[in-house]
Amino acid sequence: MSERYSYNGAKRGAKASRSKDVSSSIQPSIPTSRAEYERNHVLSQEYYRASRRIDGRTQEPQHGASGQQDGYHSRQGSADRRSRQGGSAGYGGYGRSGSRYNEPGRPSSGRYAPGGGQYSRPHGASADRYASRGGSPAPRSSGGRYASAPGARRRKKKAGPGKWIVLLAVLALALYFGRMAITLGVGTPRFYAGVTVDGMDLAGYTYEEGLAALQQAVSSRLDSTYTLSYAGRSWTFVPSRDVDAFADVETQAQLAWNIGHTGNVFSRQQQVLQLREYPVANDSELVYDAARLDAFIAQIQSEIDVAPVDALVRLDVDGPEIYGESSTGLALDVESLRATLIERMERGGSFDIALPVDVVEPDVSSESAAGGLQKIVEVRTDATVSTSARLSNIKLAMQKINMYILEPGAQFSYNQVVGARTEAAGFKEATAYSGATVTQEVGGGICQASSTLYEAALLAGLQIDERHPHSMTVAYTEAGKDATVSESGNQDLKFTNNTEHTIYIYAAVDHDEAADKDYARITLFSAPLPYNVVIDNKITDLISYSTVYERDWTGDYAYYTDQVAFQQAGKPGCHCSTDRVFYDAQTGEELLREHLSDDVYNPLNERYWRGVHNRDGSLAN
Repeated sequence: MSERYSYNGAKRGAKASRSKDVSSSIQPSIPTSRAEYERNHVLSQEYYRASRRIDGRTQEPQHGASGQQDGYHSRQGSADRRSRQGGSAGYGGYGRSGSRYNEPGRPSSGRYAPGGGQYSRPHGASADRYASRGGSPAPRSSGGRYASAPGARRRKKKAGPGKWIVLLAVLALALYFGRMAITLGVGTPRFYAGVTVDGMDLAGYTYEEGLAALQQAVSSRLDSTYTLSYAGRSWTFVPSRDVDAFADVETQAQLAWNIGHTGNVFSRQQQVLQLREYPVANDSELVYDAARLDAFIAQIQSEIDVAPVDALVRLDVDGPEIYGESSTGLALDVESLRATLIERMERGGSFDIALPVDVVEPDVSSESAAGGLQKIVEVRTDATVSTSARLSNIKLAMQKINMYILEPGAQFSYNQVVGARTEAAGFKEATAYSGATVTQEVGGGICQASSTLYEAALLAGLQIDERHPHSMTVAYTEAGKDATVSESGNQDLKFTNNTEHTIYIYAAVDHDEAADKDYARITLFSAPLPYNVVIDNKITDLISYSTVYERDWTGDYAYYTDQVAFQQAGKPGCHCSTDRVFYDAQTGEELLREHLSDDVYNPLNERYWRGVHNRDGSLAN
């Protein structure tokens, strides 16, 4: 539609649009004066209007390659652009500088005429501005200053060097930080070494690979079937089904991924370096229904547990006898099984689980029947000097204690077993201690039964919970081995069976025909003890007694003042320290020394009766 043509052969590389159907008479010519310039401007407008009518579409004249040399640039404002670039005065720079009437061509100075000429003005300046320099305003077209054809395309402004500089700077920074990341050892799209989740080493995995591996491991642990077995029987356990178990590995995977992948490059390097010295081990939280887990274990326990059967014990007057068959029992270790199931849900492992079942031995087995329940302790105290009333009280207390069965963990209370010491209960009045004196009271003498029992409990190694010494030493046992009891004084003897076997207590008063002596006897039967016990009691200090004379107003023992009659023998008091020492029954090695008590016993004063009459029969003062 258009072709190249030149003006007088002087224009180099410029384009101008023309149509084959438009007369050459409307082609613009090079202006030689302002009037010619204005005339050509009007012709240019007609030329462009004709161009738009050709073939029913708008035609645009072709311009030079530079886009800044054509004086008939169709885009409004191009003259202003040329003016800013060249800084010339004139009509648009149609020729070379230095010529009075510039010829068409690339302007070197951007001026239509030499600076300061009559018709010169900055390229693109308005007609009013031109008029201010001495010329008349140029006529304006309806399309505006140097109006271009309607609908003509606007040429894109060439990118200046600034954009390239910015782009190059961005690329340089990217390369710099990329090399820095490589140099500092960060920037890898994979987990770093030193990071584990649920025991799985994620080093070298991408995030997606690591998460998939963790999810697979969780599924293997929680969706799989575990087989629990014992003695040919089996039970199945699926955590997700039986206890609603699940684990949130995605959160822990994200936390692990953040190490070395968040923050600036220096922060990430610091995180990676710390992993070498302080590895990170994250564990996903296992969530399960604890109540359903307990119910699952309880169901298995109900099918496994069997109570042991003891051989029967018949209490004979001479001791317990064993008869009947015993059998062992079975007990599921509930805590061990619970720990194993939780560990499998958390860490995985074998899908075959052997149930932890303990064999429970009976307290009394048939196999031990030959040896029977052995006599582990026997203690005797001399009761020969007792009056008949006192001896009767001792026998009655022993009868109440006899054949008492003390189970493991049970406590024995003397006051509770013997009961109230009343005449209605069969007790009699006999001698007893009351402070530093000897008195008569109902039940006097039963402290010999409690003291004998206390010594037996010590030798059996039983746990002593309560014991009180007498106010004065007693004749039937040593200091530190006695135990007084009193209902009114709230004094009791208590001990606990801290062994694993039942203890059978036999109590009686025996008469030794050969020696013509009476003894209070306590015998304990149980399984053999693994230790022997020795009571180590030491007198650390003696307290002297005094001689006391009492006036005999009745004259039954002494009538005259110079007569005295013996009433009561005196005995000193003492301080006593008592230990209990345990020795190994096989080797004799000392196992334990236990301090029991530091007791203080008052002296018992020696007493005499003295008469109250003078020899002349009168009462003495």
